[in-house]
Amino acid sequence: MGFNTLLSLLGAVTLEQPWFMTILFSLFYIVLGLLSLTRPVAAIVMYFGTVIMNPQNSYPVFMDLPVAKTMAIWCIIISLLNFSKLHFRFHFIMFLVLIFIFTANISDLYSLSSLLSEKRTEEFNKTFIMMFITVLAVNTRRDYDFLFWGITGSFFTIS
Repeated sequence: MGFNTLLSLLGAVTLEQPWFMTILFSLFYIVLGLLSLTRPVAAIVMYFGTVIMNPQNSYPVFMDLPVAKTMAIWCIIISLLNFSKLHFRFHFIMFLVLIFIFTANISDLYSLSSLLSEKRTEEFNKTFIMMFITVLAVNTRRDYDFLFWGITGSFFTIS
């Protein structure tokens, strides 16, 4: 049995067996959840990994859970717990994003049809919060590498 055969067997098991992928996602959440207690960037990887991989689509255990919202709340909790490890750097681009968020919220307040604007504004605000937490959590090159490879790895798990 060669290495390619072993990989194809593993691929057949993971793609065709929802219970196996549920176990892998559970391990993903447990390992990164424990790691995030000391490294806040791991919580960010959990959130973006969840949004990218979207386990709610295919795996029975996750279908009725608001996984992405839970991971966002986890990121906020981890940020509060590790407040001393966070480092804020106000960059010019952050100022532009703040102006955009401010104008999006003002536009939502004075829009003619709130049905059209509410959903977009909510998404903008959620994106801003996660971007702000990401900027706070990534302090070193090691954190940046962890975030990059975590997000890149999440793209390769999409089936």
